Amino acid sequence: MALRMAFFQKVMSGCGALAFIWATVVLLGGFSTLIKQKDFWFVTIIVFMESN
Repeated sequence: MALRMAFFQKVMSGCGALAFIWATVVLLGGFSTLIKQKDFWFVTIIVFMESN
């Protein structure tokens, strides 16, 4: 059971890191002009939530 929980935590941590990297690239990489305003705010919220 503990091994499953450790594996699950690693997977979720990896997903969080990928979401943070993706959101940062979108905001700082110049893609913010290519996305809709609603999507821009979703990405911004992801960055702030993942930065904690």
